[in-house]
Amino acid sequence: MTHAGGMDTTQGFGVAGQQIVKSLQELGHSTPFNKADSPVAFNFTQPYYYMYHPNQYKIGYTPWESTQLPEGWVRSMNMMEEIWTTSEYCIKSFKEDGVTAPLYLFEHGIDHIWAPSRRRSIDKIRFLHVGEPAPRKCGQMVFDAFVELFGNDPKYSLTIKSNGYSSIRATLPSGEIAHPRECYNNVTIIKKTMTVEELITLHYTHHVLVYPSYGEGFGFIPFQAMATGMPVIFNTTWAPYKRFSVGLEIKDREIDTKWPHVHPGKILEPSYESLKEQMVKVVEDYEGYNQHAFDLAPRIHEEYDWKNLTENAFEHVIKKLGN
Repeated sequence: MTHAGGMDTTQGFGVAGQQIVKSLQELGHSTPFNKADSPVAFNFTQPYYYMYHPNQYKIGYTPWESTQLPEGWVRSMNMMEEIWTTSEYCIKSFKEDGVTAPLYLFEHGIDHIWAPSRRRSIDKIRFLHVGEPAPRKCGQMVFDAFVELFGNDPKYSLTIKSNGYSSIRATLPSGEIAHPRECYNNVTIIKKTMTVEELITLHYTHHVLVYPSYGEGFGFIPFQAMATGMPVIFNTTWAPYKRFSVGLEIKDREIDTKWPHVHPGKILEPSYESLKEQMVKVVEDYEGYNQHAFDLAPRIHEEYDWKNLTENAFEHVIKKLGN
C-alpha cells in the first residue's frame, strides 16, 4: 500500500493516510500493505519513498508547502499514473515545477469527533496557537503580536500548544532574552503530549485560534478548529477551505524561502501588521465572529466527510481498472 512512515498519526500526513485507508475499507476495498498482486499502489508519503510493484496502477498522495519541489521529486511523481494533492495552490506549483502526471484535487476530510460547540458569552478572551516549534507555523509571531496588543492584561490570555518543546522567547526592555513565563502571567505554554480528546477539549475551552503560516499542504490545525465552531485568524492563500473563514484573514505575500534545504522556491509570508489587525477585530466583535463560526461548522462536517470524499476521488480509478 505505502511506505509505513506515511501512516504516522503524530503528524497530519499520517492522519490523512489513515483516514483514507479507513474510508476505502468502509467502501469495501481491501487495503493490504505492500502486496505485489494488488491492482493499485497507493503512496501516502513523500516522493522519495514511493513504492510499487510491476503492473500496478500507481497513485502518489503528496501535499507540499512551497512553490518548488525538492530535488528528485518531480521524476518520482512523473512515474505515477496520477498524483493526489490537497489544494489548487499545490496543483499550480507542481505544474510549474514540471510535474506532468495527471493531478487531482483531494481535500482532506474532518473527523466528526471535532464536533461544533458554542462558545458562550465571556469576560475573558482566550487565544490559542498550535504548531510550535515548527518555524513555518509562526509561534513567535503570535506571541509577539499578543504581548504587543494585550501585554499582561488579565482580560486576555494566550495558550501555545507545542510539540515537545518551545522556541518562544520574550525580549525584555533591556534587550535581554527571557522565557515568557518570566514576563507575562497570561501566557501559557503546554509542551506535554495530548491525546486527541485532550486536544479537542483544549479547543473547546479557548475562543480564538491564531494561526499565521508560511504555507501548508492542507493545514489540519485551522481546519479542525473551524470544525468546532471556533473563529480562526489565519492566512488563506494556501487554503482550499477559505470559504469557511469568518473574515479574519491575514494578508500574506510570496517571498523567497527562508528554508531552502527543506522548502525550496517561494513561501507565503504572513503580515505581522495584518495579524494584529485581525486580533483586534475579533476582540471588538467577538460574539459576532463566534456566532458566524458556529453557524458554518455543520457545513464543514457535511462537505468534508472522509468517506464521501474518498469515494468520489476513487471513483474514476475504479472505472479505469474496470472493477
